[in-house]
Parts: sequence; C-alpha cells; structure tokens
Amino acid sequence: MIYFVKIIPKIKNNFLLHQIKSLGYGNIKEVNFSKIYFFKGDINKDKILYITKVLLVDPVIEEYQILSKFKKEKDRTFINIWYKPQVLDVVAMYVLKGIKYLEIIQNFDVHTGTQLCIYPKANINKIKNIVEKIFMNPLIQYYEII
Repeated sequence: MIYFVKIIPKIKNNFLLHQIKSLGYGNIKEVNFSKIYFFKGDINKDKILYITKVLLVDPVIEEYQILSKFKKEKDRTFINIWYKPQVLDVVAMYVLKGIKYLEIIQNFDVHTGTQLCIYPKANINKIKNIVEKIFMNPLIQYYEII
C-alpha cells in the first residue's frame, strides 16, 4: 500500500512569498510549504495514523493529512520536492528508527520531501523557475509538478 502524510504548519510564513515576488512574480498571491512523507509497503492506514500522531506531527503548531495520492486543484499548483534515490535521506532513516522503537515491524519504505502549493495556478515555465531558483538543490533533489 502507498500513503502520503502531509504535515501542514498552522502558522503561515510570508517569507517564501516575498522571495517569489523578488523574482518578479507579483501575481502569486499565496505560497504554502509542507513536509511530506511517502510510505510504501506492508502497512495499513491505522498504523500510518499512529506513526503520524506519535512521531511526525507536533499538534500545537502542525496539522496533518493522510492521503493515498495527491489531488489536483484547478486553481493551485502543487510541487513535490524529493531527494534523489542515490542521496541519503537522513530524516527517513530516523523516522524508520523511531518506528522500530514503537515496535512496528512491517516491511515498508519511507521517503521524505517537501510540498509547495502556489496560488493562483501559474504556467509551467514560471513554476520551474521559482522551484529551481528558490526551493531545491538540483544536485541532491528532484521535483514533480502535480
């Protein structure tokens, strides 16, 4: 089974929006930045919910969503930024270590990344420019536009 856990900060940070506007994209109204975790393997939604509540989310400052796939929205652009397969994902390693301490022994993989949500929807070239100049390191990361 495949699950995505999206950790969303409750407090909005306008610093990212200012960086985008500094590139000359003044028509972008909102940018949200979330942590994402990808779980694949022998695990069910109840275990993912338990792992999320115990290890991944701080309920005071964060909210979460558990998804089986990312949904498109017609007025927003979503971009997932992941580590390349040959790059060591240290956060994922520690999440797996924490899961073992919780005595969950199912066989599955964990990958971590970040998700950007840009409103209103922008053209692909503009999105690529924003992501490549501000949000990712092309040596160790890749991105996908949803």
